[in-house]
Amino acid sequence: MVRLCSFADVPTGKWEEYPYELNNFHTLYKEEMKHFLSCVQAKKETIVPVRDNVLSVIVGVALKQSFIERKMINVSSMKWSNAVEKPAVFMKAETIV
Repeated sequence: MVRLCSFADVPTGKWEEYPYELNNFHTLYKEEMKHFLSCVQAKKETIVPVRDNVLSVIVGVALKQSFIERKMINVSSMKWSNAVEKPAVFMKAETIV
């Protein structure tokens, strides 16, 4: 089971659950790509808003940078931080043994 929460839904605590099978990963990826391309062709918003996707990339880049530099990273100061409105968030990645 995969639980997803969009950035907009974090304050409400709203989560959506989806069944997930490890061997189904490629099918899920293909379906995601089909959905994205159909939205582009129809000029419609995707299920996950672009803003949430950009924030996910920003957080991922901050986590990688934090892991490499071994320090907390201010996500608001990231290169793309002006692309979307968001609160200041600090991320720190640590190796868990």
